[in-house]
Amino acid sequence: METCHCHPIPKGGLASAASNYRRISLTSAVCKIMERVIVKYLSDYLYQHKLITKQQHGFLSGKSTSTNLLETLID
Repeated sequence: METCHCHPIPKGGLASAASNYRRISLTSAVCKIMERVIVKYLSDYLYQHKLITKQQHGFLSGKSTSTNLLETLID
């Protein structure tokens, strides 16, 4: 089984401070393709069975915190 490797990339500031690093995951192409396949089938299932409400904005394409805020202000 393939593993994912994480590498620290400095954001700036003191190199000695752990909070000044961001973690970058180097994932294999096979993992990325499998992830997209799973997301596609899972989202299709959720839409078909009406398990995602109109108010859901996170992790959906075409929706964001901005669209959520706009719908909240309009309603």
